[in-house]
Amino acid sequence: MFNIGMTELLLIGAIALVVLGPSKLPQFARALGRALTEFKRATNEFKTTLKDEFDQATGPQTKDLALLAKEVTQGLKPHKDITHALETAAKVLESGSTAFERRPLVAKEIPNPPTEETQPLPTEVPTKEPNNQPS
Repeated sequence: MFNIGMTELLLIGAIALVVLGPSKLPQFARALGRALTEFKRATNEFKTTLKDEFDQATGPQTKDLALLAKEVTQGLKPHKDITHALETAAKVLESGSTAFERRPLVAKEIPNPPTEETQPLPTEVPTKEPNNQPS
């Protein structure tokens, strides 16, 4: 937690022994232990409270996002439909079914009868000759 090695811990203990004396050192150690225990309990309680508040605030949105993500991933996996279609086609091919008969395609000609509104196109294009008269 504090990244203290064994030598540092022994040095702190020796200084505490000199400063507090042998009679008050056990009382100080008990008080320090209680304080650390209370501190850990308070931090754990704070973490739990903070997590509960966060979950209450974001709970519905998180559930909605999880549901949306599930729907999107299911929508992106069309392999079930494709697999079913391919299996059906394979069964038809394996059974040798002649239900699908091949027939040649025949193009039908659609007549385009002339109408009264249709006029023949002019064969000569009229050209504009320059005006040679003096003005």
